[in-house]
Amino acid sequence: MPHIEVRDVSLIYDTPAGRVPGVAAASFAMEESEFLCLVGPSGCGKSTLLNIIAGFLSSTGGEIRIGGKHQRVAIARALAYNPSVRPMDKPFAALDALTRNDMQRLRARE
Repeated sequence: MPHIEVRDVSLIYDTPAGRVPGVAAASFAMEESEFLCLVGPSGCGKSTLLNIIAGFLSSTGGEIRIGGKHQRVAIARALAYNPSVRPMDKPFAALDALTRNDMQRLRARE
């Protein structure tokens, strides 16, 4: 069983101009200690998907399981002290190039 499972997760924004997809049927699975990068153009839903996984946004479709469990309680436990899941959205973007390289090397050692 994967440690994190994202299955057909979608988010639709209702706007005055109509419905706008924020995330469309995203699916992936990760084992413990696995590292995953979401890559895509600006505005494609990477940050939105991380916010859904972290429990800050509710999806309009699909499901997320962490450690085989659904509710926000499981997500909150995963993000607590010494977390088993660390969603990071551009964690080193505001750093200068030398510090960013150092941080990326340190992160790779974990």
